[in-house]
Amino acid sequence: MNRDTELQLIQRCHELNQEKTTTLSENESTSATNKYRSVERFELEMEKLHKKVPFPVVHSSEISDNNSVTHTQTALGNLIVSRDQNGEPHIFHNMCRHRGATLVTGKGSCTKRITCPYHAWSYTTDGKLASVPGENHCFPNLDKSQNNLIEIPCIEKYGFIWVFPEHQKSNSTQTLELQLDEQLKDAIPGLEWLQLDNLALFKRHSRLWNANWKLVAEGGIETYHFSYAHSDTIGPFFMNNTAVIDKLGEHLRLILPSKHLLEVAKLPDNQQHLRECSHILYLLFPSSILLVQHEHIDWIHFRPVAVDKTEIHIATLVPAKDLESKQTHWQRNHDITVNVLDEDFELGEEIQKSMSNGAMSHIHYGRNEWALNYLNQLIDSYLSH
Repeated sequence: MNRDTELQLIQRCHELNQEKTTTLSENESTSATNKYRSVERFELEMEKLHKKVPFPVVHSSEISDNNSVTHTQTALGNLIVSRDQNGEPHIFHNMCRHRGATLVTGKGSCTKRITCPYHAWSYTTDGKLASVPGENHCFPNLDKSQNNLIEIPCIEKYGFIWVFPEHQKSNSTQTLELQLDEQLKDAIPGLEWLQLDNLALFKRHSRLWNANWKLVAEGGIETYHFSYAHSDTIGPFFMNNTAVIDKLGEHLRLILPSKHLLEVAKLPDNQQHLRECSHILYLLFPSSILLVQHEHIDWIHFRPVAVDKTEIHIATLVPAKDLESKQTHWQRNHDITVNVLDEDFELGEEIQKSMSNGAMSHIHYGRNEWALNYLNQLIDSYLSH
């Protein structure tokens, strides 16, 4: 995002506020509630979307050192994410090639060997099978080169490690980068503007919610609910039902103006800054949201577990240079974000419950909720291929 775009977005927010409106579509629309209840639909979404489209797995700071290792649950299963002795990232299925035991548990760590807790087979951080206890007499015919960890292609870009479910390890880094940039397209200027590679993970919060992943995603891409659902938290600080919403290819960007916009709009252009008078939300299709606040960014990632269950990870990313010096400040901001988002996710659970009996065949989207309809149309297009 260049400076001209930033000023234009502030001006657009100001104009919408003066007109007491938001970014509108021409028409209202509806969506079938079966999309949130059908097991068959959910399985199709997993097959054609969540196990197909590249997505960010961890922030780069989570494996910042050479020979560092962590793990995470994803739509592809439990994955190891490592950085080898040369600093290159890798992603593997978190299973030993001997009997399938889970290799990495707990928080990230630095180690030159990934050792199985069951029978102590060990692997280097680039996935090579390094040692097998009793190899000579127990496994005399074992070809260790054919029993390395099962790797999934990945690259590091825009501050994250991205996994490519459909690619083979033989694909070059350049090929993967070209695909990622083609997928991100119009969202790239915003990602570059955010300088995500200068941030570090402060804290991660994870919780399983009893709601379809689309319900929780939809709750983040409209501000119609701010004054009501968040009346005791952030509601009083933001413009209700006012947002600048733009399509960025398959992705969305929302500018959510705070009431501080009224003061910022009076300042000379060189003193106006978007992050001081709004929250900025990027929905990176299909399952990641970047919530950009004044000083930090929250990365919210949805992991579909079942048709009515979603594990939601909230990772607070802060300037690396201030990570240690402002711990109390970051903790306060992290807690606020988690509490506010919980208000949305609790409503998502209630909606899921109310839909479960099938009494209501469809839900309504107003002209102000067109982004929700756009998201569902995009999902439909993937499922039809």
